[in-house]
Amino acid sequence: MKRVPAKSLLSAVLIFSVIITGIAWAGLINPRASAATSGIDLVVENISLSPANPVIADTVSITVTIKNSGTELAPDSYVVCYVDASILSTQAVAPLAAGTMTTKTFTWQAQPGLHTVKATADSSELVPETDETNNTRTFTFTTLAPDLFVESLSWSPVNPSRNDKVTFSITVKNQGNAKSAQTNVNFFIDASSKGYQNIAALDPETAATVTYEWYAPSGQHDLRTVVDESNIVKESDENNNEYSLAFSTYPPDLIIQSITWSPQNPSKNDQVTFTITVKNQGNGRSDSCFLGYYFDEQYQAAFPIASLAAGATAQLTVTKTITATSHSLRAVIDLYKEVLESDNDNNESNVRIETSAPDLVAKDLTWIPSNAGVGDTLTFTATIKNEGIGRAEASHVAYVIGGSFWGYADIAALAAGAQATTTFQVLAQFGEINVMFITDSDNKIQETNEANNIITKSVPIILPDLSISSINWAPINPAIGDTVTFTVTLVNLSGGKAENFYLGYFIDDTLLISESIYSLGSHANITKTCTWTAKNGRHTFRAVADSTTHITETDENNNEDSIVVVPYMPDLAVGIITWSPADMPAGSEVTFSIEIKNTGSLKSGPSRVTYYVDDTIAGYQDIEGLAAGDKAIKAFPWVTSAGPHSLDVVTDSNDQIMEIDEDNNSKHVDLPPPDLVIQSIMRSPENVSIGDNVTFTATVKNQGKNKSLGTQVAFYLDDEYILSQDLPEIVAGGTAESSFEWFAVSGKHSIRIDSDVDNLVTETDETNNDMLIDFSTLTPDLVMEDVAWFMENPLVNNDVTIIITVRNDGTDVSPVSRLRYRMDSGLEKYLDTAAIPPGETASLELTAAVEAGPHVLNVLADADDDVTELDELNNTGSLSFDTIIPDLIVKSITILPADASPGEKVTVTVKIENRGLRKALKTRVSLLVNDTTIDDVDIEAIDMGAVVPATFTWTAEAGTFEFGAVADIDEMVLESNEGNNIKTRSVTVARPEPTPSATVKIAPLSSADKGFLDSWWWIILVAGVLLGATAFVSALRAIKKG
Repeated sequence: MKRVPAKSLLSAVLIFSVIITGIAWAGLINPRASAATSGIDLVVENISLSPANPVIADTVSITVTIKNSGTELAPDSYVVCYVDASILSTQAVAPLAAGTMTTKTFTWQAQPGLHTVKATADSSELVPETDETNNTRTFTFTTLAPDLFVESLSWSPVNPSRNDKVTFSITVKNQGNAKSAQTNVNFFIDASSKGYQNIAALDPETAATVTYEWYAPSGQHDLRTVVDESNIVKESDENNNEYSLAFSTYPPDLIIQSITWSPQNPSKNDQVTFTITVKNQGNGRSDSCFLGYYFDEQYQAAFPIASLAAGATAQLTVTKTITATSHSLRAVIDLYKEVLESDNDNNESNVRIETSAPDLVAKDLTWIPSNAGVGDTLTFTATIKNEGIGRAEASHVAYVIGGSFWGYADIAALAAGAQATTTFQVLAQFGEINVMFITDSDNKIQETNEANNIITKSVPIILPDLSISSINWAPINPAIGDTVTFTVTLVNLSGGKAENFYLGYFIDDTLLISESIYSLGSHANITKTCTWTAKNGRHTFRAVADSTTHITETDENNNEDSIVVVPYMPDLAVGIITWSPADMPAGSEVTFSIEIKNTGSLKSGPSRVTYYVDDTIAGYQDIEGLAAGDKAIKAFPWVTSAGPHSLDVVTDSNDQIMEIDEDNNSKHVDLPPPDLVIQSIMRSPENVSIGDNVTFTATVKNQGKNKSLGTQVAFYLDDEYILSQDLPEIVAGGTAESSFEWFAVSGKHSIRIDSDVDNLVTETDETNNDMLIDFSTLTPDLVMEDVAWFMENPLVNNDVTIIITVRNDGTDVSPVSRLRYRMDSGLEKYLDTAAIPPGETASLELTAAVEAGPHVLNVLADADDDVTELDELNNTGSLSFDTIIPDLIVKSITILPADASPGEKVTVTVKIENRGLRKALKTRVSLLVNDTTIDDVDIEAIDMGAVVPATFTWTAEAGTFEFGAVADIDEMVLESNEGNNIKTRSVTVARPEPTPSATVKIAPLSSADKGFLDSWWWIILVAGVLLGATAFVSALRAIKKG
């Protein structure tokens, strides 16, 4: 057998020792404890009482049991007994064999309270023991005892007043743990005993109540109650048998709570009823007393006031006549100081009554007819209103016309807010009537405002406007020598009467006769006739109203009319002359086309037309008879030569026919011909205002190649012929001017000027002789551009906001005016409209509380007709609306997740609320991102007051985006507010930060988590095991080798 190397064995032994040590420290090896030590061991085994539950004053026997728990005989010893740290006594204990017991008894007189009994064996420590720490035992107990105390002292009534019968209730309770003996209660008021009452024996936690009655005098009193005053009952606590309390009768406190009067705003000489309210604000009842009052600090009277309970009130009314502008009234309760109160300094109150003054206002002055003309009787209605808060006594009003006193009227007394009217009449004259209306004209009434007693009005009297409406004559085509009767109809186009003027008749601008017209009412007409003996030729008959310009009219340019009287005769004239070729090259044959027409009223006989070139006869042609109004076209050939030439055409050249006009038989043509055009039309002033005297100047240019002969230029205003003026000869390329004046009236107008109105000049172009320009006088024109409405929140209130837009379509600034509106059949109301420049608008806003349902609003711009306009018929507007309709708003836009990353799907929730008064059907909601529509969601219905969500999905991108939600995008829902359907919010999506390199940290093992490995010895143990196993293997190998 081979020997194991000593080194290996030593290693194995050491390693095994380490293992065993670790196991031992780990508690794996736990040898049994050694046997108990031999000796004496005295202990207090038990402490008992007799009686077991002692009551105060009981004689208690305390028995202490001592035991020898040791293994040997205990020699003589002592035991001591304590109660609450006081030694009762020490007694000797005879020797005790091992395992035996003995008892010792101690006596104690029971005291109240909690007590601890302590007994100690071998109190003198004479006996050596194996355990000196177990010699003492304690026992705790409570001595049973009653404990009487006053649990409560109460009374009824709770808030007694003086002399009230008060019942006191005293409750005594035994809060001890033993039944009490019978005893009594003594009750003291202000140290005076009210007698004893018995309290029966009370079990623990029970109570008894006794009562006392007493009539309470006023003031504060001391209450004291004592239970078991004679200490009949032995208690655990003798110091809690008394209870004291302060008691007071509750005093009253009389005040003048209020002084009111009716009427609240009295006027002078009114009878005013004062109501004085007295209140007892104290906690006690008041006795009866007197209320006195003073008027303007003069004593008036005193009245009895009955007793008042706490919080009660009483009222007294007195009546006084108000004669001055100011009075005082002072009321005093408990006038004679009979009531004892908690506060005697608050018994009076003083008020001042101001007489309410009237305020007479000249409220309005109207008249009829509203558009009075000269000679009309104007009836004025003056409205007087008392806008003060006091009554106005009877007064006078005065009228002043044109600065002169006109008359006065009596006005009866007017209550506050009342109004009265009075009328007077004035005969309208030319011009303007200035009317002044004065309230309280003799200043007898003292008013709050003396500056609003006058109103003035300027009443424009409408002037007449005379016009010749028609002229008729007979016979229509008279023969020479016939008597022609002219029938003239004269009309007054305006609202003003025309008086004492002449109607003049003219033949060829020569006065034929004048006829006096006494009166012609507004819009009236009259027919007059005159006669004339027909003569050869065309004659102009002209009728002129107000031929002597005696009266002033609204339009002085429409007073006349004329007609041309043509005798029953032919009248040959040369009409239009044209030629071909138009450029007339030298040496070419030119054919002239010549129009011969019969402008008369009778067929002409045969005649001859003769042609002259450069004043030399160049030929003639015969013409058959022409019926009235017919014409014949004759062709005249001519070979042109260089240079200027002239062509004269003469019809009836041999005077075969007697004609109406023998001066219109020829026509002259310069070759090459002239060409007249209107080069320009200028007006001065350029910006024409109503009433301006405007001068129009036409520049006529001859743009032809030859001079033009004299002709006439005609002026037309608004397609109506105004006048003609002679135009002189104009050299080729030259110009001439012609002017006429016009008194500007409102409106849009057109001016047309014709440079050759009668075609007297044969021209290269007969179609370019006139020019037309349009212009407007600087006149405003108010139109109702829009009337819109909306409701801010119909579920909260019925307020409707109306926005009225008035536009000035005219050419001048419209002055300040008033707009009238009426909601449904309500009162007419007015809004001031500021001045509006031409082409601009003014918006007026009003808010009205309306009932739910349909409504109609009518509006009228320039309600007082203060503004002269281009069009007086476009000032109205109306709005029909119904408040029982939906009103959709975007309540919120929610985006989740709020911190989305690029590429992440985002849920957008749009909440739509219906604030209207009706369900909204088929609503389309749109979501926009940066003004681009993302998607639409259709909502079938949204009930009144409901909120419905619409959900959208959006893929997030990096950047800042504007989200917008639009309710009712296609405007299919009629709403009470179309301006609140959009809501926006901004959202920023951040780019992700670069991902940092990961760092791995191994957290240390917490001592709380070590568990099985919670001691270092395991490390030694494991290491030992490993080393042992290694050594063991090495030893085996060594043995095998050995």
